[in-house]
Amino acid sequence: TIMVVTNCPESAIKIFPNPATSVVHVQGVAAGDEVKIMDALGQVVTSAVAPGNITTLDLTPYTPGVYSVMVTHGTAMTKAGTVVKQ
Repeated sequence: TIMVVTNCPESAIKIFPNPATSVVHVQGVAAGDEVKIMDALGQVVTSAVAPGNITTLDLTPYTPGVYSVMVTHGTAMTKAGTVVKQ
């Protein structure tokens, strides 16, 4: 069972730079959390397991647009925010 939380507190997770041209950093996650970047269709375009408080994901190969950033911690999936790929 996965619990989905639609939004998280703005101060909890930071996504930068935003907009991004190559890499995006997601800060405020816990080691072992899964960070996913999803397109407008809900498909995962890239993901990584957080090694610590900050995770870096490469957006270089992806089409410019708006992507959702999702963080899974245990059984809870949280929409951390959005990132604009230029």
